[in-house]
Amino acid sequence: MTEIAYMIREDWAQQGTGMERNSASIRKWLGNDRFALFVLAARAYLKDRPADREAAGFIGASAQRVGPANFSDLVAARDTPLRGLTAVALHPYRDEDVDALRTSVANGTLGRLFVMVWAPHEVARMWLEAVGAVNLYTGSRHEAPDDVMVEAARVMVSEEYNGLESGHGKDAVVGLMRAFRAKGYPSDEKSWARAFLVAGGSLRSLESVRKFAAEIEGGTRHRVEPRFREGIVDILAKRAKDGAS
Repeated sequence: MTEIAYMIREDWAQQGTGMERNSASIRKWLGNDRFALFVLAARAYLKDRPADREAAGFIGASAQRVGPANFSDLVAARDTPLRGLTAVALHPYRDEDVDALRTSVANGTLGRLFVMVWAPHEVARMWLEAVGAVNLYTGSRHEAPDDVMVEAARVMVSEEYNGLESGHGKDAVVGLMRAFRAKGYPSDEKSWARAFLVAGGSLRSLESVRKFAAEIEGGTRHRVEPRFREGIVDILAKRAKDGAS
């Protein structure tokens, strides 16, 4: 199982005053192993990626790195000598880059993964919080998504083949969110987004999940067809309990 940590760039930099101190914390977490460096564009790293080079230089990649390599190379690394190594991923912000990290973790490709997140609002941070990565700036982990909400999110994932923006997918997402809200579960978009990510939902459908959660919390009454019996939350709670036992 991959150990994961992260830091948000603005926390790391502290307007130029915290780079050395926070980089020392990162190096301590990484340990003494050589680490592989992953970036958006390896070919442009030396010429056009000054922010990547700055972070790598402070962390110590100039002395220890394997790479730099592209995020996409993580997927291909499953059966290569990279397997089991520690990796540093700098500033993943595109969906495909975050998906590459998710795949490497799901496959157990890497022993340890540190991610420098470019900005606080990015999907990369939401995924890291969802999977319980440690924030090296605060030393804490975000609370794990509720198990029953994750079970509901798995139902949403099963509807992804037709899309979640409309039709049966929308019926399922909105119906479940309404049922859980009525039972007093968290109903904000971030809680549902984290549950959806843990359940294996795609980043393509994540925006629909976030949108419907925000709209329901804001009072929007969506026109949907009923998909579930009245006791669906209790059914999913039992399923979650049975799965944990």
